[in-house]
Amino acid sequence: MVRTHCWITYCGYYLKEHSEKHAYRQSLFSIVHGGVYHDLRKKSAKMITDFSTDGNVI
Repeated sequence: MVRTHCWITYCGYYLKEHSEKHAYRQSLFSIVHGGVYHDLRKKSAKMITDFSTDGNVI
């Protein structure tokens, strides 16, 4: 999960700092991880809600 949360931070920064390369805006969605482990899913969901993304995937 740590790698995923570091990646979403990097992607968010990159999209804000770089101009669009296409005629449309790229979307960024964060994904809840944790599989069958409720405590990990809860921790992941709490972490990704701190990021400003276009949506969340469960």
